[in-house]
Amino acid sequence: MLYHIVIMVIFAVLAYTVVVLFRKFAIIQKRRKERQLKESEFINKLVSEGDLKSGQLSGIYDFVEDRTNNKDVFKLKTPDNELGRDEIRALIFKEINRMSDAEIRQYYQEVQEKQHGKSRKHDRKDFFMIVDYSVNDKYYRDFIQDISESGVFIKTSQPFSVGQKIQMTFMSPDYQKPFKIKGEIVRVHTDGAGLKFIIESQVQEAALKNFMSNIQIDTIGTQSR
Repeated sequence: MLYHIVIMVIFAVLAYTVVVLFRKFAIIQKRRKERQLKESEFINKLVSEGDLKSGQLSGIYDFVEDRTNNKDVFKLKTPDNELGRDEIRALIFKEINRMSDAEIRQYYQEVQEKQHGKSRKHDRKDFFMIVDYSVNDKYYRDFIQDISESGVFIKTSQPFSVGQKIQMTFMSPDYQKPFKIKGEIVRVHTDGAGLKFIIESQVQEAALKNFMSNIQIDTIGTQSR
């Protein structure tokens, strides 16, 4: 008698497990369809507004893959983590849905430039340096990650927005004098913000070029040691 009761209990548990797994599978399928519908609506919106033309979706994949600062997108570049097409699409559109309209248009412009073979006007250089800056009369201190003649990337956890103006002050590579310059936030990541410099005079432009030359010299000197 006890044996039959145990068997019945086992079968009941198995049946319950199967029902639970089936429900979970159904929920996953439903969410996948909802996500695909949302993706289609998003793409159709871009197409209807003239921001995206047929055949250009591949560029979106390229540009999101380049944004390796984001932890989710970084998975695309991990050799031990082979993802399927649906998973990659989910990561791509998850990243896109995080962006503001201004960020989407900014990055889409980069996609267009990449598709037409246009490279960055100025090369970035690694430059780890403390930067003091102000945004909307609030003052912050963070670190510069890299720099070029056109802009800089600041590592920060502050929730800035694209289009905000900024006043920066940071030291030259030889620590002899501070360098002051204005900028505009053109991209926002989870770990920082990309800024383009606002050049206000030829004197400032010349000073920036001299600053970059000092960084180049300092880098070469470090590598030769």
